[in-house]
Amino acid sequence: MQRYGRPRLGSFTRILFVIVLALVLFYGLFVWLDWSVHQTMYENKAGIDWFETVFYRGYTFVVAALLSLLVINPRIGRSDLWEAYSATH
Repeated sequence: MQRYGRPRLGSFTRILFVIVLALVLFYGLFVWLDWSVHQTMYENKAGIDWFETVFYRGYTFVVAALLSLLVINPRIGRSDLWEAYSATH
């Protein structure tokens, strides 16, 4: 009787995974630093909240959430958004 073990990742796959993970990490740090610089500069020079100005006071995230609820199950009467609406009315 032959036992099949768990498939092993090759060294090339591991190195590729580490490189991709490092790139994602550095990109995330770059975005965080860039947003921090913009926020500080706009606040100090003009008294403006950069994040609220760029992202329309958070409505960008609300619209993205609502659109994702429609895309999950877009049939009328069957989507999560429709269920949430009908539960309140």
